[in-house]
Parts: sequence; structure tokens; C-alpha cells
Amino acid sequence: MSSFVFTYPAWFWLLGVIPPLAGYWYFRFYRARRPRLVVAYLPAKKGYFLGKLYVLPILQLLTLVAVVISLAGPQRLMGEKESVLAGQRWYAWVDISASMDKPIENTSAAAISWLCFEQLLQKRPTDEVGLGVVGSQPIVISPLTNDHELLKEIFRQVPINQLPRNQSNLSDAILTTVPLLYDSSVAARHSAIVLLTDGASNQGVSLQSLVPICQKNQTSIYIIGIGIDSTKQNIDYQELKKVTDGTNGRFYALNSSEEIISCITNITLALETGRTKQLIPEYLDLATYIIPVAVAGFCAYLVVMLMGWYNPLEF
Repeated sequence: MSSFVFTYPAWFWLLGVIPPLAGYWYFRFYRARRPRLVVAYLPAKKGYFLGKLYVLPILQLLTLVAVVISLAGPQRLMGEKESVLAGQRWYAWVDISASMDKPIENTSAAAISWLCFEQLLQKRPTDEVGLGVVGSQPIVISPLTNDHELLKEIFRQVPINQLPRNQSNLSDAILTTVPLLYDSSVAARHSAIVLLTDGASNQGVSLQSLVPICQKNQTSIYIIGIGIDSTKQNIDYQELKKVTDGTNGRFYALNSSEEIISCITNITLALETGRTKQLIPEYLDLATYIIPVAVAGFCAYLVVMLMGWYNPLEF
């Protein structure tokens, strides 16, 4: 279904101002019994037109209307095409609870989570990324930004050991993030939350109760479960898996540093699939067709004037 829009509709005020002015001058000259070109006419050929054909006023009006419409920028909506936004918007939450200090191979779960975050930033250079740490309470340490080096520097300066780390409040982290990811400028914009944790939330509301909120805001949750054995189907795994499935996200179990590359590759592809798509209207610029009409009307007006093909109306 096509429709017409005008880029600069304010120009239409000219159509309301100029005709009254022209009428004012017309009646003024009429009463003064002065011949004026504004009412000049061409003798009409008998048998083809009856009476007098007022060519000059018609050409003047045609040119004026065409120029004003062109200035208003008329466009016709021809359809819509689907476009994918350049980058994704997501928040990464790194679990800093005391349980993240547990050893995994020759390192710790906390160190692996940091390596995962760095690798993910390298794989997603065009994304807007925010960062938070979550222990007993979630703390946003950086808003959404494209400066990934700044994110790394900020995270290195976080005094983790000075923060409350007795619990893991993942539910409050999600509740904090959803409004931060909301973008009113893009209809139905998709966003994501990436949780790097070693277990389910043990403080705050149930994670499963947050699924409807995430669905409403089109926010997917991706979880990297560090040290969580998916083959054992324990309580932590089951709860986290339900959250990711309910929000159209993914759960990835990570039990060694050797699995980091494959895990980050998979979550990168998942984020790419979830990129925001929007419909962009396609318009046909009608000014390119109207301007020639205005030019033709003006040229015809000049021809009539220069050739003397008019008879001023005598009073």
C-alpha cells in the first residue's frame, strides 16, 4: 500500500500567502483600469475554444505550485526492506562471588571468566557492550560503549576483594540490565545479557520468574557456566538452562580453558543470529519529476512574453 509524505511540509505556507497577495494586486490594478500581464490572455481559436484563454495566469500558477511542491520534498512510499543493525547491544555480568575462586585445572573460575570476556570483545568489535560485576549485589561498572579497551581497563581496576561476595545475586543483575538495554529509537530492538557464572542465583527472586520480563523486552540471556557439568543435570544447570531456553538464549558449559575458543565461537554466532532486524521504508523522490514541470511552465511563460503572444486585457 503506497502513501505520500513530505519532507519539508512547512513550505506549503507559500500557497496560502502568495494567492491572496496576487489577488490584492489584481483588484488594485483592475480598479485603476490598468492593463497588467497578470490577466493577459491569448485569443482562442473559434470552434476549438470559446471565449478567451488566460494562458499567462495559468502558467504562473502552474509554475508556482510546482516549485512549492518541489520545495516540500514530496515522496511516495514504495515499500519496505529488511535491514540488520551493524552491532548488537549486550551487557556482560561477571560473577565475583567467593565460589568463583575455586580452582579449575591450573587456574580459577574467575580467571577463566575474564579470559572469556576478553575473547568475546575481540569477536564482537562493533557491539555496544556494558559491563557489571555481581556478588551479593549487582554493580554496573560501565554503561554501553563501543570502546572495548576502556571496558578492559575499567574491569582491571575493580577492587573485587573489597566488594560483598558471599552470595550470587544474578536475578537482580538481570532486573538492573533490562531497562538499561531498552532503546526507544528502534522499534522491537533485540538485546542480550551474557552471564559468566559458576552456578545459579542464590539470592533474590527466582531466575525463571524473570523470563516474561526478558521476553517482553526482547532480551535474550546467554550463560557461560564455568565449572558446571552439563552431563550431571544438577540443580544449577537445570535452572540456568530453563532461563536461557525461555529467553531464546543459549547455555554453554565451560569446564576447561581449552574449551574457551569453541565456547566463544558458539556464543558469537548466537549473538549474530540474534541481531536486531528492522524494516526501512523505501521512498521514491517525486521532486525529480515535478521540477521539470516547473521549469517547463516557466520556459513557456518566457516564450509567451518574449514572442508577444498575448493581449493585455483592456478596461
